[in-house]
Amino acid sequence: MAIYVTNCGVIKIALLLQYLRIFKAGLMRWICIGLLVAVTLWGIAFSITAWFPCFPVRGYWDRTVSANCYGFGLGDLDSFIATYKAQAATNMLFDISIFIAPMVLFRTPNLRSKNVFAMAGVFTFGAV
Repeated sequence: MAIYVTNCGVIKIALLLQYLRIFKAGLMRWICIGLLVAVTLWGIAFSITAWFPCFPVRGYWDRTVSANCYGFGLGDLDSFIATYKAQAATNMLFDISIFIAPMVLFRTPNLRSKNVFAMAGVFTFGAV
């Protein structure tokens, strides 16, 4: 679970860093930086709750130890599911935001049809 949660954040950060190479200046660069900050904070927060669900961590699998648990380490199923749903919903929100962000490139004037087909192929592959 912890590896999945961490990878969600790392992959999104990698994509946003690639977008910063495309958008050198202007509003889209600031949007990418804003998304990068939000995704980084989101990734760190959910990664901590996944990697360290209890303090001490041993309390996650040894319920005889007195531990403070939160997030993915909460003892009842409903709390765990609520945390998982929160992570999944925000993950989808960031996925859509990151997918839509570079769509502005399609509005570039005098864009060659070869580039349009290449970008459409990349976005189609990403959507699938």
